[in-house]
Amino acid sequence: MALFPSPYIHIGGDECPKVQWKTNATAQQIIKREKLKDEHELQSYFIRRMEKFLNQHGRQIIGWDEILEGGLAPNATVMSWRGTEGGIEAAKQGHNVIMTPTSYCYIDYYQSLHADEPLAIGGFLPLEKVYSYNPVPSELNAEQAKHILGAQANLWTEYIKDLSKLQYMAYPRAQALAEVTWSGEAKKNFADFTSRLMVHMERWKKEGVNFGNHLFDVKVQASSDGTGVKVSASNPANQGTIKYVADGTMPAASSANVGSNLVLNQSGQYVFQSFVDGKPSGRSAKLDVSFHKGAGKKITLSTEPAPQYRGSGNGSVLNGVIGSNQRYNDAEWLGFAGKDVVAIIDLGKPTALKQVKLRFFNNPGQWVYAPKQVQVSWGKQEGSFGKVLSSKVEVGKDNIVTNNLNLKNAKARYLKLEFSNYGEIPAGAPGAGSRAWLFVDEIVVE
Repeated sequence: MALFPSPYIHIGGDECPKVQWKTNATAQQIIKREKLKDEHELQSYFIRRMEKFLNQHGRQIIGWDEILEGGLAPNATVMSWRGTEGGIEAAKQGHNVIMTPTSYCYIDYYQSLHADEPLAIGGFLPLEKVYSYNPVPSELNAEQAKHILGAQANLWTEYIKDLSKLQYMAYPRAQALAEVTWSGEAKKNFADFTSRLMVHMERWKKEGVNFGNHLFDVKVQASSDGTGVKVSASNPANQGTIKYVADGTMPAASSANVGSNLVLNQSGQYVFQSFVDGKPSGRSAKLDVSFHKGAGKKITLSTEPAPQYRGSGNGSVLNGVIGSNQRYNDAEWLGFAGKDVVAIIDLGKPTALKQVKLRFFNNPGQWVYAPKQVQVSWGKQEGSFGKVLSSKVEVGKDNIVTNNLNLKNAKARYLKLEFSNYGEIPAGAPGAGSRAWLFVDEIVVE
C-alpha cells in the first residue's frame, strides 16, 4: 500500500489447491473454531479478512474468480478468467467484474498456427477471435451489466524472453480488445478494423515495433463428413483469392482457386497461398494429406470436444492429416475436458481391415494426459459390434503417444473406438484434483 496509491489492491487468490488444507492441523483448527463448513469456506474466511484489512486502509480488493468459492467477500471485485461463468455469477450478486476469460483475453496464446510461430504456452487465440469478443455477457440484465467494468488482456511471460517478443504477442491483439471494449458491440466491424489496422502497421514499422501481421496468412481446415475430405481456406482480412497446388510447390497466380467447395480425393502435399492484386501476400499453409480407409468417412462422437479445441470439426480426425507433434491447438487435434470418448466410424460398406493407428497428446504440465486405455470393436451393421479388443496406453517422455490396434484382417463397416480418460490428476502435479484433458489426433484405418 505504501508503494502503490491505487484504490485497488489485487490479492490473487487463484489456483490454490485445497488438498493440503484437509490434513493441515492449523487449517482444520480454524475451520472448527470459526464453525466453517469446509475448505472452500476456509478460503472465503481468509479472503474476507484480507478485504476487511484493506478496507480499513481505504482500499478495495480484486481477486481472480476462485475467490467466489465458499462465498464472496462483500466489496470484492472479481476478475473472471476461467471462462465467463465467474463474472456472470459475481455480477448477479452485485459485485464489480473485470472480464478476462482465457478463450478471448490470454494473448500469451498462439496467434497463428503457422509452423514458424515462436514458442508459446499453448492455446490458440487469433486476432479475429479477440475482436469477436463481447465483454458484457448476454445472461445479464441491464442493471447487472453495469457491474462489468471492462476487460483485460493477459500476457504472462514464462515464454517471453525479451521486449521484441512481448510486442509481437501484444500487437495487434491488444488493439482488438481495446476497440471492442471501448467502442461496444454495436460499432464492431472487423473488415473496417483490419483496414484501419493496416494504416497503424505502417506506423509501427517506422517506430520499430515488432508486431504480428497475420492478416493475409492462409487458414486451412480439412474435415470429413462421410462425403470426402472437404477443405476450406481463408485469410483474416478476407481479401484477395486463395490458390492451391497438390505437389508441394508454391502456388502461382495461375494456379487453381480453392473456391467454396474443394473436395480432395487423393494424397498429396497441398499448398495454399493468398493473392492480392495478383501478388502473393501473407504466409502460405500446407496440408500433407495421406488417404487411408477412414479418410473422408463419417464419424460420430459421444462427447463433443471443448469449444476452444474443436479442430476443423469432429471430422478433423478422419481427414488424412496428422496434427503437430509440439502443439495440440492446431486444426487437427480434438480436445475433451475430463470425459471418456466413444467414436463410431461408418466406412460406408464392409471393408477389409488390418489395423487402427491412434495418436494422443501427453503433457502433464498443461493438464493433458493420454487415455488410460483404448478399446475397439467392429461390426457389419449399425449398432451391432462383435469382438472387443482392449489395449493399455503406454506413455513415454514424448508429447505424442501412439497406440496401434491389430484387427487381424477383420471385415466390417462400422468401427467403435472407446478412449478412457486418464481421470483425476494426481497430487503434486499441475492441476491436481481436476480431471485431465484428453487430446485425440488422426484415427488412421488400414
